[in-house]
Amino acid sequence: MSKKEEKIIGLYKDLHLSISDNDYDQAYKICDKILTSKPKDSLAAKTKISCFIKLEKFNEAIDFIAKATKSNLLKNSEIAFENAYSLFSKGNFQDALLALNPAPKTERVQLLIAQINYKLENFQNSINVYQELLESDNLIAEKDDIHTNINASIAASAAANPSKVSDSLESKISDGSTFESIYNQSVYYTSVNQHQKATKLLEKAQSVGTQSLKEAGYTDLEIQGELAPVLAQLGYANYLANKHEAIKSWEKVVGLKDADAATKAIAEVNLLCSREFKRKRAILRAANKVYGFESSKLRKQFNESQKSAMVLNAATLYTKAGTYRNATKLLKKRSSSINNLDPNCTHILKTKISVDSGFSNYPISKIGNLVKTVPKDQQATFIAAGTKSICKKNTITNLKKLKELLISGIDTEFVMKPVVLAPDFAKQLNKAKEICSSEEWENLTTNFTNSLERQVAGSNNQQDYLMACIAALILKNIDFGKKILRQALDMNHGDETLSIALAYLFLDDSIDSEKCGKLVNLVDEKTLENKNSSRISVEDYIPGGKKRFLVKNSSRINKDIQKLIGAEPKTKDKTTRKIKKDASSNEGKVREIKLNEKKQKGGKVRPAGSLDPERWIPLRMRSYYRIKGHNRKAKAMRGGAQGNTGVQEAESLNVNEIPSLSSKIGQKIQSGQKPKGAKNKNKKRR
Repeated sequence: MSKKEEKIIGLYKDLHLSISDNDYDQAYKICDKILTSKPKDSLAAKTKISCFIKLEKFNEAIDFIAKATKSNLLKNSEIAFENAYSLFSKGNFQDALLALNPAPKTERVQLLIAQINYKLENFQNSINVYQELLESDNLIAEKDDIHTNINASIAASAAANPSKVSDSLESKISDGSTFESIYNQSVYYTSVNQHQKATKLLEKAQSVGTQSLKEAGYTDLEIQGELAPVLAQLGYANYLANKHEAIKSWEKVVGLKDADAATKAIAEVNLLCSREFKRKRAILRAANKVYGFESSKLRKQFNESQKSAMVLNAATLYTKAGTYRNATKLLKKRSSSINNLDPNCTHILKTKISVDSGFSNYPISKIGNLVKTVPKDQQATFIAAGTKSICKKNTITNLKKLKELLISGIDTEFVMKPVVLAPDFAKQLNKAKEICSSEEWENLTTNFTNSLERQVAGSNNQQDYLMACIAALILKNIDFGKKILRQALDMNHGDETLSIALAYLFLDDSIDSEKCGKLVNLVDEKTLENKNSSRISVEDYIPGGKKRFLVKNSSRINKDIQKLIGAEPKTKDKTTRKIKKDASSNEGKVREIKLNEKKQKGGKVRPAGSLDPERWIPLRMRSYYRIKGHNRKAKAMRGGAQGNTGVQEAESLNVNEIPSLSSKIGQKIQSGQKPKGAKNKNKKRR
């Protein structure tokens, strides 16, 4: 035997010992030495790749694979899984899927394909692959894990398109026995608004999880950390059911030291969402934090709908604070995904921005179409505000814009609501009259008065009749005014003085502008202002607007800053005092107790029927594999979609790659065989 061969044998012995001791850093360096002496040693090359993956050096693994395949040291087919797994772990899901094309369709390849499809939100493809695996006779993976992942795919599919959930999807749900599978079932039922059933499943998941993790040797703190996502989701289900228990659940999750960062961030975000912001500075701070989430390290752990919800919430916050440029920028950034998330809310927000900023962001030709995207019972408010912003100067150009907006908005289905805005509409119609044709004017006034009549018919509100009468006077529509006045008098509505004045004017056919002006002035202008005739409040017209405050997790958010974000007025009241307890019970000891005189009560629960402000379903873009042993959290985070491919599959990277302690150079270990002395990765932690 030559000295070179003896040297390589010695290196392989050292390599085996390093791998047995889990010293992968030293192991890949030994592989380099072997490849230096024997450049065509494919076993050393494959072992080096495995070491990179074990060390989570995925960039190095990808680069080395590219060099090895280019130099024909390794074939694409024999290293395809490792290449795809490295790309998958880096978040390059589409490239990872393509990299698996030359790989034989083994079980581990199928598992990775299913999880890549999950990450790409091709949930049906993921479900199909898992079902194929369950039907196979030689399944190596645990069936409980497959059932868990099927439920995760079903839940994620329902969360992404809750309006398109079919009965066939629910029929595919597996009754898994693990707490992870039960958790995923609850996520599905949360998506389809069966909150009571979801809550019961989550409580069951907590009970099953606590028992199973104790049996696995987890400590109480570790169990709390492992079950943190279940507790956070329980808070979410309670929130949707308008129960105050949601606040307590999220507070517990935020206080857990052993919970992973993504779950704690979600709980903290939802906790802040349940609070009300009152100061502009606090709103902007919240909006900036949400906007900054785009560059956060946690970004990859959330799906597209969650990211879109954050952008939409940030835009809403900027709009509420009057920072319209930032709001418009965010809406354009993710326009397609935001529209899919909630088209109605998005259109309302866009219209709100355009109205408050004087329609400067939209061409006048698009304003009419934009207003039509708003619900009918809210269009009048936006049109009224839009006409005021357009007609700050009565130029011919502005009057043409005004006419175009009125014609597009006041159609046969127009809803004159609230009626208090009727005089404003009448004034704007009069302005546009001089440039309207007789036919256009007839259509406008007919549609307007018909809508107004429908709104006041049978109303018990005195003000509605009076506002309708004033609008009729402004338009000089005597017949309509008399009709409304008679209805008001028949229902015993109307201030006596104003009713007499109205009756006098209507009975006296000689109505002049001076009399009309005096009558209109009887109505307090402040009343109109208070009814949002000139400015629209976001929280009044956007469903769930007050609750859409998503603030990303930040180490800067300590208790003092949280008080500022909570938007309570800053005071210099004493927050601490020394209280002496009864000498008989405390033996005269003095203890310092902090008192918060303005303790926040956790905020209001979102009103029933309002828009879901967070869209945090599922909590993470992965379900749970039970991950035992050391560094299980790192494994869980590395696995990404639907739990951890790496838990089982990274272990199987040892197959045909790690050399045995043998004098025969390059002897391979058979599938599933571990080298002597290797530590058991799945050993339960006691």
